[in-house]
Amino acid sequence: MQSKQTPYKTIAIVAGVAAVAFFAGIFLAGLGRSALEIPDIQGFLWPNPPTVEGFSLIDDAGEAFSREELLGHWSFLFFGFSQCPDVCPTTMQVLKNVKTALADDDVFRNSGQVVFVSVDPERDTPPVLRQYLDYFDPAFIGISGPVENLKALTRPLGILFGKIPSGDTYTMDHSASILLIDPVGRVLGVFSMPHEASQLSRAFKAISEFY
Repeated sequence: MQSKQTPYKTIAIVAGVAAVAFFAGIFLAGLGRSALEIPDIQGFLWPNPPTVEGFSLIDDAGEAFSREELLGHWSFLFFGFSQCPDVCPTTMQVLKNVKTALADDDVFRNSGQVVFVSVDPERDTPPVLRQYLDYFDPAFIGISGPVENLKALTRPLGILFGKIPSGDTYTMDHSASILLIDPVGRVLGVFSMPHEASQLSRAFKAISEFY
């Protein structure tokens, strides 16, 4: 009896292996060459990166800024506020150094941008944002807007922020990650502290080449 069942067991095993290989082949074919060449980069999100949803904010020139202004660009996004005493200025300096490091990179030179999203719209008016960013790089873009409008951008991306009372005034608590958005609005990178310009510039080159 045992010898009669062996062929069926063998067929079942072979069929199972074939099925796994078949569906794995479909999966890999769906991802294309990228499935086999994913860059080994900490913070790189693939194959199902989140996408920036629709939002409506105001930039440092007082003009409307929405998801459309991200499309067609590689964007480094950082969320903070101009009166932040340490994390924000340090991170903006890192992003300035990243831009310098990528000065000879055709992709970033032609389509790269740095966007600072203020989570403190009460104090960070367009003129305040412009003055703050000019200290780092006049090409940096600042955006903000009503809290609910900000949440339309931050919530889907997992970015948190909140007002913390401090004596007669307040400070802001916020996520300190840098996001890398690709030209079609996908979040391809989430980089946590500590931030290093060399690491971020290398990551950008690898991710943009992969894209």
